[in-house]
Amino acid sequence: MLRIKVKRNVLLAAAVAFAASCLCGCVDDAVSAVPEVKIEIVEVTPAAVTFTIKSSDALEGAYVVVEDGKDIPSAADVLTEGTAIDVSVPVTETVEGLSPSTKYHVIAAVAGENGQVVFDDAEAETLEEPAPAPVVLERGSGRIYGTSNNVGVTLRGVVDGIDYELSLDLYDDSCRQTGYLGAGTYELSSGSASGSFNSEYSYLQMDNDQHKFTSGTLEVKIADKEYSFVLDVMLENGERFIATYDGELEDLPIK
Repeated sequence: MLRIKVKRNVLLAAAVAFAASCLCGCVDDAVSAVPEVKIEIVEVTPAAVTFTIKSSDALEGAYVVVEDGKDIPSAADVLTEGTAIDVSVPVTETVEGLSPSTKYHVIAAVAGENGQVVFDDAEAETLEEPAPAPVVLERGSGRIYGTSNNVGVTLRGVVDGIDYELSLDLYDDSCRQTGYLGAGTYELSSGSASGSFNSEYSYLQMDNDQHKFTSGTLEVKIADKEYSFVLDVMLENGERFIATYDGELEDLPIK
């Protein structure tokens, strides 16, 4: 009887060990079959985005940054064509050279032991480019050409050793009755509609360099018979330029 009992205990122990081995093997297979990846946006600037990628149960990983509206690559394409990352630890990356005020997709993909590929997609929008310090001009003059609505304004000043001259070719129907440039917002235009200034004949002179405008506005205010100008334009070289002037315009007094 004792011999039979011992044999049964041995068989039972073997069965338990076998079941436990199978269970562990199944658990290991389940864990390895589910890689995970998560992106956290850390910081955005006008030209860059910083992010952290955390992954688990992965053998390899990579990321790409794609502008919103463009084709989003598949997880497999991200792995083969993106920037590779170390999947054993959280990694923080910064991508520079981005455009201001633009939405981007940060996409990370990882692959596990069994070849399963997963990805995460996080959106980030870069900040607006900060406005440059305005150039404060000191002298101004103007004239109305005949009986037309065409007003020429010239603003000048020296700032940080640079000689600035703004020549603005403006159009304002009200000047025919008032004899001076009216208040309002003037838009850069290739034409001669009232409330605009012409892109062909308006320019900025900085010492010996002349710059034309590609877009922008001129805000004109009038108070106590003096003008207040704020010019905010984009130059042909891609730079933003802001200039201000407060005072009278020689040869174009406010009546």
